Amino acid sequence: MPTLLLLPLLLCSLGLARAAERPTVAVVTSDMLQTPVSRDSVLADADIDEMVRWAMELGGIRQILKPDAKHVLLKPCIVVAERDSWRNVDPRAVRAVALVVHDLAPQALITVGEGPGAWMAEARPEVKHWKLNIADGFETEGYRAALADPRLQDARIEFVDLNFAQARLVKVPGGGWARDEYWIAAPVLDADVAITLPRLKTHMPEHGGITVAMKNQMGVAPGMKYGWPKKTGYPSGSGNPGIPHSPEILGEMITDLNLCAQIDFAVAESFRRSFDEGNDGRPDWINGVVAGTDLVAVDAVSAYLMGFNPEEVETVVNGERRALGVGRLEAIEVVGGKDLDHLRRGFPFRGQMGMANRTWLISGPYPHTEAGMASVDPAGPMTPGLQGFGEPVWFQDDKCDLGQLLSKPTDCTAFAYCEFTAPAGGPAKLQVASDKGMTVWLNGVQVYHFDGWGRIERPNDLAEVALQPGTNHLLCRLEQSSRQFQFSLNVVEDQPSPVARRY
Repeated sequence: MPTLLLLPLLLCSLGLARAAERPTVAVVTSDMLQTPVSRDSVLADADIDEMVRWAMELGGIRQILKPDAKHVLLKPCIVVAERDSWRNVDPRAVRAVALVVHDLAPQALITVGEGPGAWMAEARPEVKHWKLNIADGFETEGYRAALADPRLQDARIEFVDLNFAQARLVKVPGGGWARDEYWIAAPVLDADVAITLPRLKTHMPEHGGITVAMKNQMGVAPGMKYGWPKKTGYPSGSGNPGIPHSPEILGEMITDLNLCAQIDFAVAESFRRSFDEGNDGRPDWINGVVAGTDLVAVDAVSAYLMGFNPEEVETVVNGERRALGVGRLEAIEVVGGKDLDHLRRGFPFRGQMGMANRTWLISGPYPHTEAGMASVDPAGPMTPGLQGFGEPVWFQDDKCDLGQLLSKPTDCTAFAYCEFTAPAGGPAKLQVASDKGMTVWLNGVQVYHFDGWGRIERPNDLAEVALQPGTNHLLCRLEQSSRQFQFSLNVVEDQPSPVARRY
């Protein structure tokens, strides 16, 4: 059930950085090859080589990888040390990228580096861990064998577990959202060119999560600082905190890591493999490659190809806000397969895809009295300067914290307003959550009311609504006593449709 994103009112006024140039993202699918292959087929090695090379050329690899490059890092996504088509990147894609790198920079050392949280090649007595598989993930999935290709016989290739590599503490440029500094594996920082190689897949989709170019940087944070898994911290008693992995902070942490690692290029694959089973009859592959120098744009295009709206994917939204790249499809130059609507497929996922709206106009606080509860007229104008509304406010989390914004008031009420565009009207659901009383009006009509209190577990409730074609207006009244003052709201449609943004 794709989510309909709420429009961030006057987003430009919030200081959102926009890239000076229109980024290019290449999309190449198997039916675009010189000898087309069905996108439901298991691909031959030669097909993958052709697709990856073509996508990298179109995506701008020659702009960043020069013939005199001395060191190139390839960061594949190897989650588990076993044959796994869903979580691990296809080793044939890694080989195809290495072939391109070796052709363009024949003297460069190619480091294939991953810092897994679930496996270790051999037991190390100094390492304490839990639920760690002792196995060589480079070997079990076939990466070592793939890069032993005769065409790479004169290439200098090494495999490095980034968990044990030398690491440097890097401050997040401009300050971090989750933390202000991170340990990053030195081979990532020292490479002339760093290329991330993920697979298109979902992760916590109900919170706006995909695992493509940006999230793949979880593997550049070394286990000798962050542990196995990396949320535990290491070594024990060192004071090194683990990397937060909860939905509330995961997107912000991924953004921080990307600001520190500064990856140069992404090659994201989505190939069908002989042991794919699919889910519920729906494929989780497009038999294609997405590549480019802008990781945010690669994630945006990948999200759309997977059947989601990129403007409700947290890494895309956060990455654009921190000037890591461009996340709006209309601002991205797609080359190769330009008809994304023809190429996209609905990937299987549980729950309802999409992060909650985070940009609101706020009015209040007002006394928790009958007069205060009527301070904003649901049929009146909802613009900055009228009915007590200020300029748009951006909340960093799905749980919009009015308490923090309004200096922790008590026994009060406040109002939050936003707009969204539904190209076609029809049935939809409101995902709502609040820790106390909450009333919602859609286009001036009350559609939801909660009179109680509890912990926010997004969503706490679902409300059936009918959308009107074009612009829709949402007003929320939030009540507070002495508890936290938080809420969350999202709109989800039963059928996918393109979402038009005003800002």
